[in-house]
Amino acid sequence: MSQSSSDREGAGSPGGPGSPRDSVRAETGGSSARSSGDRPTGMEDGFSIIAYLMSGAILFGGLGWLADWWLGTSFLVAIGLLVGAGFSVYLIYFRLNAHLK
Repeated sequence: MSQSSSDREGAGSPGGPGSPRDSVRAETGGSSARSSGDRPTGMEDGFSIIAYLMSGAILFGGLGWLADWWLGTSFLVAIGLLVGAGFSVYLIYFRLNAHLK
């Protein structure tokens, strides 16, 4: 019977159980090889910024749309979009400043 590749890797092998990568994965909660104290890369920051801007506009714009539908008005969607974008910029500013300190 042949052994699988995971059985052949011992505790001292680079990818085996007990390796430094396993402890990094356990700390970060995923398969990332980056340690938890490292600063995100520029691409990760870019994707985070886009996600914050989109989610803020969608969430608050949607709440504005629901309020418009419920109240029979037509201006709360625009206010929701602006508030959502402003709140997103606020979160982005403080998130990126926390990494710079």
